[in-house]
Amino acid sequence: MNIDQLKIKRIAAYHGNLYYKDFVYVEVEGEKQTGLYSYSQEDINKHIDSFGYSREEYGLIKNRIGWTTPIRREDYDDGATVQGGKVRDALNAKLRIRYLSKYNFIIAAKGSPYNSRKFERESKEYLNKILKNEIEPEEFFESLKEYHKNEQ
Repeated sequence: MNIDQLKIKRIAAYHGNLYYKDFVYVEVEGEKQTGLYSYSQEDINKHIDSFGYSREEYGLIKNRIGWTTPIRREDYDDGATVQGGKVRDALNAKLRIRYLSKYNFIIAAKGSPYNSRKFERESKEYLNKILKNEIEPEEFFESLKEYHKNEQ
């Protein structure tokens, strides 16, 4: 989805009592690292403690036979990479994000109360508790009933 590479674990569609309260909850599983970086389990745990998830960013370039090859984010930003001792153009590389831990989010309409700064501030704790199996998603869904249209 966009630049995110998502390994879907579960999805729930919620139809609220008002059209602007409809949303889709998405939860993804962590994937193996690309091998471009050497994140230890301790590094991944630090990311989770700080942000609620761990991820890596990288670019994808096509090789001569049409397969894609991952490159480091720095090389993507620079527009060039070194492979096999030779400099390769990476200007047409595609940016990707891979989650190394569980991650979750919701998809909602532009006019939804879940597209607000208030939701951004208040939802993180609920979303992280779901990932830690401290609450069920239904408890989070129930909390969303308190949000109203046009909240900031």
